[in-house]
Amino acid sequence: MKTDNPFYSNLRLLQKTLDRANAREVNDKQLLWTAWHLELAKQMEPEFRNQIATASQDLALIAADALRKLRECAIAWDGAELYPQDNRGGTLFGLYRGAFWETCKAKFDEMATSKDPETRARARILEKWMTDFRRMDFLAIMTLVPLESNTELNGEPVNLKTFILDEDIQSAEDQLGYLLATY
Repeated sequence: MKTDNPFYSNLRLLQKTLDRANAREVNDKQLLWTAWHLELAKQMEPEFRNQIATASQDLALIAADALRKLRECAIAWDGAELYPQDNRGGTLFGLYRGAFWETCKAKFDEMATSKDPETRARARILEKWMTDFRRMDFLAIMTLVPLESNTELNGEPVNLKTFILDEDIQSAEDQLGYLLATY
């Protein structure tokens, strides 16, 4: 999160929205992060929040597909640090954000040619989001969902399939889509 992103620049609003999200009933506390971001969007730009609700299932699918792409990345454990092998010094979030952008672009390309007017309307929302990198960063950060892992590394290179299970991604996609639509 960077303060150059207008969604994160007002500390008073950050605290207010965090308090609101925490006070609200969220069935899965792991999604409190997403709920907080939805409160931020609602307070700063109600139209943006409405767009998120409209494209909620698409956004949940994009996030899940980005996690599935991330599963293929080779990683290594270097003492106390986990790093992507083909992006040493980079972060796993950087890889997720890149996969999120790629997946969003592919989803837009697929939806833009649809004959269904509702699908094309959602494609226009995705297109609008992709013209603003700060908004896309916000969406990528918002859609991060914690996935549990009890895996121990022994110093050997592995890929993220070790940590991110497909059934966990599917469950997170379902929960995320519901929260984005109804919060």
